[in-house]
Amino acid sequence: MDITGKVKTRIERLLKKRQEIEAEREQVLGVCNAARYISPDLKETIRDFYSHKLALVKLETSDLMEHLTELGGGSGG
Repeated sequence: MDITGKVKTRIERLLKKRQEIEAEREQVLGVCNAARYISPDLKETIRDFYSHKLALVKLETSDLMEHLTELGGGSGG
């Protein structure tokens, strides 16, 4: 597999990872909302954790898409 194919494969994996993180976040926040009492600070910490986790995946995806464009392999996914 050439470098363009490897980059495209990595982008696909990152997009799948992003979906998994978003689903996990919704599940965790759903449990928090269903719980009798969860500290607002804890909820905010959980939201921040998932926001940062998603931001890292989005950043890496963006970097790879830019690299793919530079390679001439397309404009992204």
